[in-house]
Amino acid sequence: MKKIVIIGFSLMAIACVKEKGLEPNKKEGKKISLTASHEATTRVALGEDDVTLNWEAGDALSVFDGSGANNKFDIANGAGSPSGIFEGTAGDAPYYAIYPYQSTASIDGNTITATFPQNQVLLEDTFDPQAAIMVAVSNDVSLSFYNAFAVLKFTLTGSSALNGIAIRSLGGEKLSGEVSVDATSTTPALTFGVSADDYLIADAASAIALNSTPKDLYVVVPAQDYTAGLEISFKTDEGVFIRRTKAMTIVRNSNTGTGTTNVIPAAYDLSTKGGSEPQETANSYVIESLDILLYGNLYRFPANVMGNGVWGSFADTEGDAFTLTNVGASDVQLLWQEAINTLTDVVLDNNYIEFKVGTRKGNAVIAATDGGDIKWSWHIWLPKTPIAEHQYDGTALPTILQDRNLGALSADAPSAKRESNDTFGLFYQWGRKDPFPRQTFAGTTAYVVSTTYNTSSVIPSLVTNQDNATASPTFQMMQTTSPYEWSKFSPVKDNSLVTASIDDAVKYPMWFFSAGANTPSLTMYNRYNWYKVGDPKCVATASYTIRNASLWDARTTPDDTENTKSAFDPCPRGWKVPYRNALQNSLVTQANALEASLADKVGLSFVINAQGETAWYPANGYIQYAPVATAANYMDPEAAIAMWSSYQFAAANNNYIGVMLRYKTSTPVWAFVNNSASGAVGIPASYGAQIRCMKSE
Repeated sequence: MKKIVIIGFSLMAIACVKEKGLEPNKKEGKKISLTASHEATTRVALGEDDVTLNWEAGDALSVFDGSGANNKFDIANGAGSPSGIFEGTAGDAPYYAIYPYQSTASIDGNTITATFPQNQVLLEDTFDPQAAIMVAVSNDVSLSFYNAFAVLKFTLTGSSALNGIAIRSLGGEKLSGEVSVDATSTTPALTFGVSADDYLIADAASAIALNSTPKDLYVVVPAQDYTAGLEISFKTDEGVFIRRTKAMTIVRNSNTGTGTTNVIPAAYDLSTKGGSEPQETANSYVIESLDILLYGNLYRFPANVMGNGVWGSFADTEGDAFTLTNVGASDVQLLWQEAINTLTDVVLDNNYIEFKVGTRKGNAVIAATDGGDIKWSWHIWLPKTPIAEHQYDGTALPTILQDRNLGALSADAPSAKRESNDTFGLFYQWGRKDPFPRQTFAGTTAYVVSTTYNTSSVIPSLVTNQDNATASPTFQMMQTTSPYEWSKFSPVKDNSLVTASIDDAVKYPMWFFSAGANTPSLTMYNRYNWYKVGDPKCVATASYTIRNASLWDARTTPDDTENTKSAFDPCPRGWKVPYRNALQNSLVTQANALEASLADKVGLSFVINAQGETAWYPANGYIQYAPVATAANYMDPEAAIAMWSSYQFAAANNNYIGVMLRYKTSTPVWAFVNNSASGAVGIPASYGAQIRCMKSE
């Protein structure tokens, strides 16, 4: 190897519409001339004429010699001018170079593979040079660089401090990730790899104050056609301001202006996806890590709509009615969250609930209140990994389900029990919209109920069996009327029967409705229903009489084969509880395709389609209706997978819903449970089970 001195000529220019003296002149010599751009905040600074780019201290190049080795060349002289001298060690020519230096860059023939950065530094009056990819080739020691990038110019006014700009392509074009480029081309174009992303983030090192005087900011972008335009998000502490452009073409080596934008930030509206879609409300809203990168940490949703607002008034089999109305809240309450600082600053603002997301992932529930009474409540879900769609090949039409249970933080099959906790979803009683905490692995064979908090303190009335972790965790009967504490609802008060109504389900989202075996005059059939449990009209009925089949299906006559999302459906915007045939076809018909379960029995992987894709179903057990009058037990972690569907059978002795798999220790295999005389597979409505949401039509 030999030491080589490289002279880099930076004669790049940025033109507003067309290339204007953009290509540097080639000069012959015994040293390599390289032209490149940037470093941190001073690398490629725009010259006084807003055209010339200069080398800066700390600049470095990747230079590939004839052997294909990636050699780092550092600037030795010429910082602050268009021409620089770079020093490094390399083999013989030919020399191929790329700016900026990337240790992971490689070359195959004339093609250099590198990375177009997903994160840039937002700078005033210039752009981040680490994104300004340039390439050059030479058979001697003189290199001339050609730009492989373009620049978007933003002229901004406003009264907020700008934290960053996020850009996402609306047509799916790639904006960051692995790229390949022909180093010999004088008009180099970036070709993205299959794993590249459709967004990039330019965050300011420190907030940039906006005022009435227009301020110019620049972001480096790939030159290409953007067939549906760009979504541009201006992020501030007061929220986000979003612009969406029309289809546009950005030319290589150009400076494309976007006009003057007056930044007026607001909280990101979860019900309209930031104004990009018609309003669709729900009982659950998902905020993924990418959302926070693109839109910041301030969010809101309507506080005056119950669920999705679809249901109207109905009469159940007992003649009682419940009508969806305007929520009518005067205050809000953060009922619980799985970690302190999952959510902060929850407020009611002009019929919207507004909040900030903190630093911790997890689940939370927010309630709208009036006069101390809960009028409605919503689940906020912040997973650790992106939620994906899984297509199942069933006996009917293909079904699309989420890749995890509702409330789970991850979908990845764990390699150890401790890693299973993130795959555990939340528990729901059938027909109810509000979740109950998961049970999590605590070590050895112990499981405990996941600890929950309000704003900063542990909710003390949630019993987690910390002192006896090997026992089944329970909800204890609480001697309190406060709706803000974990509790179970007992049908026995002062030795008198009371009913659990739909209104109770709304008013007490943290009460698990349960009928104990010791409840006077209450048959086992009625214990399988939470709704209207203990009603005198039902006590003597020796059947699994359905109380209301429309809680998770807005149609007048629900059935197995389809459903319409209702106001009590707990799934997020765009998703719904699967109808029974979809769930059963998706899972039961795949029974013969089960992968071998893990040795510690924490769940199963199903092969779900002809492409061999798998879906992980954790064995997190279920919540059983209370076997005694004072407790409702978490049951069978590692030994049961219990999943809800939307339809509750109406036939006698057939009041079962969803699907349950149990691990049989006598013959160590997983098998679907047969719970009814007619052969249906499922779970009683009073149990707590999990949900895997189905994509809405």
